[in-house]
Amino acid sequence: MTPKSDNNSIQQSQETSGGPLQGLKVVEMAAIGPVPFTAMMLADMGADVVRVERSNSIDSRSLNAMDRGRQNLTLNLKKTGDLEQARRLIAQADVLLEGFRPGVMERLGLGPEQCMADNPRLIYGRMTGWGQQGPLAAAAGHDLNYIALSGALHAMADGETPPRPPLNLVGDYGGGGMLLMSGVLAALHERTKSARGQVIDAAMSDGTALLMSLPYALYNSGRWTQPPGKNLLDGGAPFYQCYKCADGKFISIAPIEPQFYEELLLRCEVKANKENTLLFEQMNQHNWQRMQEQLKHLFAMRSRDHWCELLEGTDACFAPVLSMSEAPEHPHNRARETFVSLAGQSGKYQPAPAPRFSRTPSSCGASPTFTDIDSVMHRWSAELPSVNTLNSDTEAEQVEALQQEVQHLKSRLEKLQTTDSLTGLNNRHSFSERLRQEHARIQRGDRTACLLLANIDHFRHINEQYGHEIGDQVLVRFAGICNSVFRQYDVVCRWGDREFLILLPATDKHQAGAVADRLHQTLTDISLDDEEQSMKLTVSVAIITMTADKDITVLLRQLDDMLTEAKSAGRNVTVLD
Repeated sequence: MTPKSDNNSIQQSQETSGGPLQGLKVVEMAAIGPVPFTAMMLADMGADVVRVERSNSIDSRSLNAMDRGRQNLTLNLKKTGDLEQARRLIAQADVLLEGFRPGVMERLGLGPEQCMADNPRLIYGRMTGWGQQGPLAAAAGHDLNYIALSGALHAMADGETPPRPPLNLVGDYGGGGMLLMSGVLAALHERTKSARGQVIDAAMSDGTALLMSLPYALYNSGRWTQPPGKNLLDGGAPFYQCYKCADGKFISIAPIEPQFYEELLLRCEVKANKENTLLFEQMNQHNWQRMQEQLKHLFAMRSRDHWCELLEGTDACFAPVLSMSEAPEHPHNRARETFVSLAGQSGKYQPAPAPRFSRTPSSCGASPTFTDIDSVMHRWSAELPSVNTLNSDTEAEQVEALQQEVQHLKSRLEKLQTTDSLTGLNNRHSFSERLRQEHARIQRGDRTACLLLANIDHFRHINEQYGHEIGDQVLVRFAGICNSVFRQYDVVCRWGDREFLILLPATDKHQAGAVADRLHQTLTDISLDDEEQSMKLTVSVAIITMTADKDITVLLRQLDDMLTEAKSAGRNVTVLD
């Protein structure tokens, strides 16, 4: 037997959420193969994944690891009402994953053009076998077909024997699910700079070809010239091969480097005598077949447990070939908790989340449960936690981190520019200078003017919960609203500690009040459809009238006092929630 571990620490399936993607909202259109694999990984890493399916086909007691960690929403997309609910859900999502043939989502009315019109920040992940375009795009197929077309399956053949399907690991999961996952994460990173989503065309035929980068490189350099099964990494090399042991079980050896190959021979007590001369000519391909026969004879003389005791844990590049019942019990896998036991299912295991994060560990989600659209929308639109909920033990540390975030946010905002009358947060005239210019005009009798001070609360909450990307989006969105409201006026805007100061040339306080009402109405109009409606944004407006007899220094000091006064008075324009 393979050695057992005394460590009984195979972990139980967890039902707690966490991970580096916590807060990410994902819609998974029910599919098979790579899409649920990608969705599982996102859920393991903390994303809130909702799977849309036509019927209650998933057993909540499912033993399928790829079902874990999400809620299922039953919708018949051929019904108008259900289709509208799906669009409503997607409009609030960060990521959409779908694995239909090209054109199916478009015919349902849920194609990229339709969904991204509702949600411009949506990452739209499309998983297919052949890709969205090409002569085979509309054809049916499975993993084996996609890896066959890439050259990978041919490279796995053994002489004249037909290639043996390598499970569905290469096309479905390596060239499919992992490819889609990397595309989603890359697009999310790019969105932090552009504030825009994009479509990911992930094809298993493309991904498998990408996985073949090294074999193609060896082929192009003339180092992969033999028929399948005769090259270095395809079973041709006797030192990169699996062998049968005396008990009928198997071992693997892979000492490619000379020093590791020498270690193998030394530990197996192979001596450089006349009978074993060939074994010491490692890279002589002409002798590989006879070398393989000698190693086959060597390893067949002892049991797998014998070779494990002799070679495991050494630099001989050795491992036993374990079955799915044996692998979870291996000491190394137990020590690393590579597998988790299914809750309430003695002796049944599933792979644990990977990779491992030092600060924000992933967790193995519970079996799937069913939900409804209202529950999901309520959860996705929940208010942000209060700053008062900070753990007292870490409050100082978190406050310091938030202060750093605010400073970073300010530095980024200073770089933003627009070309409209609202010239952006980095106005080409400083606010104070422009204020002095307006005051000089007033003193000349050219006009009167008013100042609107708009205070934005909850920025600590926004940055704490969503990070700089969302914080930037809120501010830029608000600046855009101001621009649309005040387009007919000469507006200057400055980002302060947590406020916008808006210089609004106006004839009197009444006109400034009318503009403030217009701002209120605009914010109210967009609140239901606003893409950031999951955040609570409070805007308080205070109005100061500039007259010729007001001292500019006093005026600036008065502006500093207005923020506190406006907040305490609770002059809320609106709340986006």
